Amino acid sequence: MTSVYDLNSLAAVVQFAGWTLVVIAATAAVFRSFPAQELKARRLRAANETATEVNKAMFEIRTGLKWNAALARGDEMAAKVPLSDAELAERRKRVNVEFDRTVWRRALSYFLECPMCQSFWTALAIFLLTTPAASWWPDLTPTALAYTTASAVLLALPGTTADARQRPAARNARRGGGCGG
Repeated sequence: MTSVYDLNSLAAVVQFAGWTLVVIAATAAVFRSFPAQELKARRLRAANETATEVNKAMFEIRTGLKWNAALARGDEMAAKVPLSDAELAERRKRVNVEFDRTVWRRALSYFLECPMCQSFWTALAIFLLTTPAASWWPDLTPTALAYTTASAVLLALPGTTADARQRPAARNARRGGGCGG
């Protein structure tokens, strides 16, 4: 892999462009593969269950009433059961514990789901695997950032694979729905 500091000839620039395509392909292969999407779905399912419980507790803290589905929908006939101060304190404690417990998981998922971060991690790994160990440390971060930027620019160009991955806008439901028909 060409270091960003070695871009001093046309051959090096062409090699850099080739390695940029390798970074794009490897990023797609690793982060958009079926196993990666399956892991993401499982993580999201677990996060949604946690978020549901936190949202219920936040509703109870905000309203001072015990949560029930009818009350949350705004039903006038729903039973409004007030919570005691001890119950409200317990809900606040539970929300704070959940936020503290999940902060690292949420940060990790952000850095693994961000397309720029995915390109960065892939470029970093490829650079570490293809460069002799004695010479990679000073070039590591700038080179990974250069490959990330180059891949982002290439993917942002019109007519690239990024355009093909985007879903067409959903159609008006009165005119035939969003099925494309």
